[in-house]
Amino acid sequence: MPFTKWTCLACTFVNEDPVESASNCMICEADRPPSSTSSPHPPASTPMADDPFTSPPCISTSTSTSTSASNQWECAHCTFMNEDAHLACTLCLQERVDSTSLIKELDSQEKEKKASLILANGACNICREDDVPTYNLRDCSKTCTCCEDCLKKYVELQIEEQPGVPIRCPFNISNPDCCPNIDINQTDIMLLSPTPTYNRHIDKQTEYACAREESLHMCPTPNCNFKVEWVSHEENGQPILDCKMCNNIYCLLCRQLEHTCMTCEEKAAETLPENATEEAKRLHAEERASKKALSKIRKCGGCGEGVLKKEGCNKILCRCGYKFCFKCGDEGATCSCTPANVRNYKQTRFTISITR
Repeated sequence: MPFTKWTCLACTFVNEDPVESASNCMICEADRPPSSTSSPHPPASTPMADDPFTSPPCISTSTSTSTSASNQWECAHCTFMNEDAHLACTLCLQERVDSTSLIKELDSQEKEKKASLILANGACNICREDDVPTYNLRDCSKTCTCCEDCLKKYVELQIEEQPGVPIRCPFNISNPDCCPNIDINQTDIMLLSPTPTYNRHIDKQTEYACAREESLHMCPTPNCNFKVEWVSHEENGQPILDCKMCNNIYCLLCRQLEHTCMTCEEKAAETLPENATEEAKRLHAEERASKKALSKIRKCGGCGEGVLKKEGCNKILCRCGYKFCFKCGDEGATCSCTPANVRNYKQTRFTISITR
């Protein structure tokens, strides 16, 4: 019995109809294209010149192979061969795009990407090298841009020379008008310095903070990770430090372990027996002298930073420009605490302690 073959335009399925009047695809039920011509299927014994399953849509099985190839287009996204009548790829559903146009578009996108990477580079304002990856400091102006290597060397050098002291923006040192932010952000310091160097910087800041604030105290326990007790309380009139990390309790007057039943002098005598070696006595004396010096920190009335005077007169000039008397705190140091013959405050040496 003769039957007809026709290709569906929607799903490219080759339908076989025993009756020419069939009007729907067996797979997707799409309407039969009016241009499809019926052609009787040859007998099974007759060899076929062309494979009917490779025939393009709307083309009879008798259409030549060259005509079939000319009525197909290759998807530029998945390389699937689609029928010419399809406006979108049957496999990936992407819109029909000319392969040449797509290649040009991808090349253009790649060039834009490379251009954006070049724009991320620039000239370092420290070493003056051109076209190097730059690092922008937080909280600083856009002019504070230089290469990462230069900033790393600068931060490490500052921590090595003065650990714990605020690190000024290198551009503010040379030109104070170009950068409104004086100190480098703490996050930048952490990212630009090695972990051991940054930890040493933080430890010093913690020590200075304890010397600056009366409510902060360092835990005397060696290798205690959190050396600051932020809230101190008193029991039986004795100020104590209760460290929540090492679980030790210390007297804040003598920095010894808690001694509720004896005075600080009695505790010191108990800690250092009479038959102690000379080296132990010397170390004990140095420790007490160091604690005594730390207890004599003065706050600057201008910026609030702690000041430790090492030598010289009591007339102090802070780096913020505030001048005061170290002994009584008088602004301008116009008091009589400093003898007239040593009132040259420029000869006074002092140490700035901690950030705000």
